Amino acid sequence: MTGTPAARPLLPRPRLFGELPTAFVALIGPPAVGKSTVAAALAEEVGATTFRLREFAQQSRIAGLLAAELFATTDPLGWFPDGTVDALLRAAFLYGRFPAEGVIVLESFPGNAVQLHLLHDIGRLRGAPLMVVELDAAPEVVMTRARARRVCPTCEPDPTGDPHAPAAADPDAPERCGRCDGALARRCSDRLDVIPARFGRYRHRLDAIRTCATQLDMPYRRIHASADRAAVASAVRSEIASIPGIRTAAVPSSIR
Repeated sequence: MTGTPAARPLLPRPRLFGELPTAFVALIGPPAVGKSTVAAALAEEVGATTFRLREFAQQSRIAGLLAAELFATTDPLGWFPDGTVDALLRAAFLYGRFPAEGVIVLESFPGNAVQLHLLHDIGRLRGAPLMVVELDAAPEVVMTRARARRVCPTCEPDPTGDPHAPAAADPDAPERCGRCDGALARRCSDRLDVIPARFGRYRHRLDAIRTCATQLDMPYRRIHASADRAAVASAVRSEIASIPGIRTAAVPSSIR
């Protein structure tokens, strides 16, 4: 994932008009720290739009937006090369393939310092402020959450068989979905043979992401995420509202 981005595929010239994203919020943190939950809360409470690179990549592959070979990866965790990430970001935010305005929350992105630099460059082209919000919690907290987290394949059918959104269990039947009564499943990325590698990769690359943000003079906020969902989401909203370029254009006055 690190290194110089690969050669860029040919795409039409950017359409830097129309619906421009007002602000990017890069939401990072270790697995199971609560990024999906916070992103969902921001979508519900302030109308933020969530961008997930994996989902956009699936849509782009199905639509034939980019060359098929760009999606090939030999990474043991299935991560795309930075060149592919670059192409996906540009397709989404420079070529209008992810039309949205207001606050755009990039969940679990960036995965490394190169990707943060790519996002920063896109933000400059779009005239969109960018901040990074890092959620953190004690290792025992996130491991407990990862072991308990379940998804619902019925409520969230996924073409690759890997649903993402955390599901609410039936209080009387913990292994059943509280919404549809379907059987819940563990996320593929939460398997006990996978999640230690995900933790290790995140920790290994975190310092470089922080350093990159500092070098780019980018707003960077760290939030302790061991509290309940409402408290963490409230803290994230407050941090977003503290950035002038985001506060005036994207965050409703009711939360300033």
